[in-house]
Amino acid sequence: MCPNRFTDNEILYSYAMSFSDSVEIIEPQSIREQMKKITENAGKI
Repeated sequence: MCPNRFTDNEILYSYAMSFSDSVEIIEPQSIREQMKKITENAGKI
């Protein structure tokens, strides 16, 4: 894998975050939990 390429999940997270608070990930639970961690960490920056 090329180090400058995004994984499918990273693309999904970026796409979902582009909707700001107008989106809610319901399933799969693993993606929902990962997005929650990402948004919590983003708030700490």
